[in-house]
Amino acid sequence: MLGGPVPARIVLSVRLSLVEGRQMMEELQDLFDAIVICSTAQGVSPVIQRLNMLVDANVLMIRAEHTRKPAALRLRSIVMENGGFVLGFIFMGRRYYLPEWLYRRA
Repeated sequence: MLGGPVPARIVLSVRLSLVEGRQMMEELQDLFDAIVICSTAQGVSPVIQRLNMLVDANVLMIRAEHTRKPAALRLRSIVMENGGFVLGFIFMGRRYYLPEWLYRRA
């Protein structure tokens, strides 16, 4: 099925059946040590929902001062409802407003 780089249009095709998706992921796992798929959470599409259950784990990235708690919890619920496994969260973009010496004391 593969044989070269996999175009995103194949991976992200709604027409790709679940069986073909699993076969493709197995072939990719044979070719690579790690497979990272980055996607957006806004308007979670059926393709992303399908990928949630095909991958080994999902890591959710939370942007400081931008992503609200209800949105993060909703995304986690969507992943889990679609048969995905949430490995954890990455919290990025945190700003330190206080002097550094105050953070060291805490």
